[in-house]
Amino acid sequence: MKWVDPSIEVVACGSSFHGMPTFGAWELEMLDQCYENVDYVSLHQYYTNSANDLSSFLAKSLGMDAFIKTVASLCDAVGGKKHSKKKLKFIF
Repeated sequence: MKWVDPSIEVVACGSSFHGMPTFGAWELEMLDQCYENVDYVSLHQYYTNSANDLSSFLAKSLGMDAFIKTVASLCDAVGGKKHSKKKLKFIF
C-alpha cells in the first residue's frame, strides 16, 4: 500500500487484553513481520462497571497504564532487534 501511496499511515492490530494467553507473543511476532511497514500499533482494552463500583471502575485506568508500558517495551525490543531508528506510535 505504501508503494502506491507513501503518505498513508498503516495501523497494526495489537492484542485486545493483557490477560490473553497470546499477549506479548502476538505483538512480538506481528511486529517482527511488519515493523518497518507500519506507523501505529492499535491498543484495545474494554472496561465495564458491571459491579456498579465507580472507584474500582476508575482504578482500571492503572491497568491501561501498565498495558501501554508493556506494549511500548515490546515495540522497543523489536525495533532494537531490527536496529531501527523508527519509533511506532499508538492508537486507541
